[in-house]
Amino acid sequence: MRLTRADGSHVFDSVDAAEAGRKRGRAVSRAKEHMAEIGCKGGLAAAHYHRQAARHHESGDAEEGELHGAWPQHTVSARSC
Repeated sequence: MRLTRADGSHVFDSVDAAEAGRKRGRAVSRAKEHMAEIGCKGGLAAAHYHRQAARHHESGDAEEGELHGAWPQHTVSARSC
């Protein structure tokens, strides 16, 4: 049963929100190239983060290592997506 307000407008409830999320998820997941690009960029960012952390750990530079504790905003890699 659809709920309406006194003015006749629809009340957007959790069931409606779940259905909207499912529809959007199906639309996005059908865009295989887009999903592959997102995955590739995430993988490159993670690899960059781990390389930076390893370099600072090996050099014993704890302070600089802590600066790289946050997720990087960009990646530097020979490979691109």
